[in-house]
Amino acid sequence: NANFFPHSLSFQGSSLSKQFKPEKGSYRIRPLTPVKAEWVVWDNKKPKRYPINQKPQTIPEGAELKLECSCDIWDYSDSCIKEWEFTSKVVQKSLKDLSDNPSWGDPRGYDLTLDKTGDGLKTRYSLTPNPKAPLPPEILEKVWAADISLPGFPVPEYKPKSLGADFNLD
Repeated sequence: NANFFPHSLSFQGSSLSKQFKPEKGSYRIRPLTPVKAEWVVWDNKKPKRYPINQKPQTIPEGAELKLECSCDIWDYSDSCIKEWEFTSKVVQKSLKDLSDNPSWGDPRGYDLTLDKTGDGLKTRYSLTPNPKAPLPPEILEKVWAADISLPGFPVPEYKPKSLGADFNLD
């Protein structure tokens, strides 16, 4: 679904102060915004950022080029909105594959289970979709009450408490 994982956006970062930084374990999350992405050249521990559509053709010797992605999520373990930055190719590919798969589509329409194992270079991630379901009304109310910009997340003109049960992204 090109609306969730577009490749023509430049990374804009998030205004959220809480970061989702998973330790080892299993986490239930719900993407709330489309993925934002940028190319980052790390040279002498300093990042130089490029829009996703301007991938650097050459990088300095010893530097590292990474695709950095982020989106705002609902973290069920802490019951709050967080920014999730991820450079794992496994996570990036899994999210892209899910969003492109017509059976799953936009991940904002269902929860994901993120599993993290290992440490350092032996860190492994897996991402599993959960059955499609609307966000529960109590979560929708917290998202709307946060009064932050969630690009791509539909917000009604009025926010009745009863709307959450019938709210669906499809």
